Amino acid sequence: MVPVAALAAAALGVVILTTLEAAQWAGSVRMPLPTAGTERLISRGIVLQMVEGYLLAAILIIFAFGLYELFIAKIDAAEAGDQAPRTLVIQTVDDLKGRLGRVVLLALVIEFFQQSLRVDYARPIELLYLAAGILLIGVALYLSALRTGA
Repeated sequence: MVPVAALAAAALGVVILTTLEAAQWAGSVRMPLPTAGTERLISRGIVLQMVEGYLLAAILIIFAFGLYELFIAKIDAAEAGDQAPRTLVIQTVDDLKGRLGRVVLLALVIEFFQQSLRVDYARPIELLYLAAGILLIGVALYLSALRTGA
């Protein structure tokens, strides 16, 4: 029960911190953004950081509830709802790994796009590297969808 509580507390902390960062960023964007590209890229990077923070919270929540379902007791609310997604219905450790793997893959995609905003594309080879990275992301997402049957 201790790991479940610790993970849930960590998820709550990440949500609170990310929400505070989002509120702080939203408060600083009252003025129109300058037309210079650097400032727009920085603001997009901040938005991607917020998305990544919420994805990290989702990873922690899925892991906490997965551990709870596997080792302590079933979560009746996760199985009862017709409208609710079956994200938290975990039967085996492989179910937990699969769900966590998909969310981690999304977090890695966000991190890739954050890094791609920081690169100065001065040479054509750098654009080719970006295109190759996007192609590899597409292949990874395709393969993960094949594995899950979605």
